Amino acid sequence: MAERVLVGDIGATRARFALAEGGRLRERADLAVADRADGADALRTALDRLGAPRVAAVRLAIAGVVEGGRAALTNGDWRFDAADIARLAGARSVSLTNDVQAAALALPRLAPADAAPLGDCGAPDFTRPVALAMVGTGFGASCLIPAPGGGHMALATEAGHAALPAADAGEARVLARLRRRGGRVPVETALSGGGLSALRSASGGGAPTPPEAVVAAALAGRAPDAAALDLFCALPGAAAGDLALTCGAWGGVAI
Repeated sequence: MAERVLVGDIGATRARFALAEGGRLRERADLAVADRADGADALRTALDRLGAPRVAAVRLAIAGVVEGGRAALTNGDWRFDAADIARLAGARSVSLTNDVQAAALALPRLAPADAAPLGDCGAPDFTRPVALAMVGTGFGASCLIPAPGGGHMALATEAGHAALPAADAGEARVLARLRRRGGRVPVETALSGGGLSALRSASGGGAPTPPEAVVAAALAGRAPDAAALDLFCALPGAAAGDLALTCGAWGGVAI
């Protein structure tokens, strides 16, 4: 019988766990981060919902800095320690990986139906570096690089804290308004779950509004909301272009 592995994708908003056996995902347990006291509480809850299984290993992808068997959410308070997780889960081995780094390593395994080309960019070339940009609760990026002897390696970055670029005068005005609120403007100030609300306010929309309300108002034709949504859709292209240049991603860029 194949050994069971507990896998998890842990962001600042949602924590998703599943049992994997024989290379396939089985039962799942999805949790809201705000509902759990810490990472250990989330892990115990997930194991309980999955039927308290015996697992040989735990593999967690975490939206934050991972180093020396420890990890911390960049946009949250949860902390993780591989040794503590091994004891809690009764697992022989535990690995912690940055979530965007893990997603980059998965890119060559995607089937053609799992992705859609933007414009006439064609299929990615995994014999050359490929960059990945992800927008969620924060903004993350990685670069997938062919490894000597075969396979790939991926860089873990904190690109969400790089400076947000402005491509034209309109974007520069919005950026200036964001800068007045807190000085330097990181990419994820705009490209994140709360970024759409921030862009609406900076585009003359007034008080912050939940992202889903901004989208609904934009689709209904309200000017400040539509302007914010247009900008929110344009900025990933600018950030991805800068990422491609920085990483030398001649094999393509995934979003």
